[in-house]
Amino acid sequence: QQQTQAFVDASKSPAKQLEYWLMPHTGHAISDWKTSLLFFRKTEVFFSRCLGGVDKGFDYYELGTVLF
Repeated sequence: QQQTQAFVDASKSPAKQLEYWLMPHTGHAISDWKTSLLFFRKTEVFFSRCLGGVDKGFDYYELGTVLF
């Protein structure tokens, strides 16, 4: 986490868009389904914003990560 934070700090500039999401209790691999779903949703939103795609917004799978 310290190396990642150092990279984020060094990469920040007004000319670049940088998004950083810390996933607690996750190492180099995402192993539980809740974190996987949230990761895929954040990736979808990022790509839609940067590439002009469509972000479908909230879905019931995302709600399931909160309920279960």
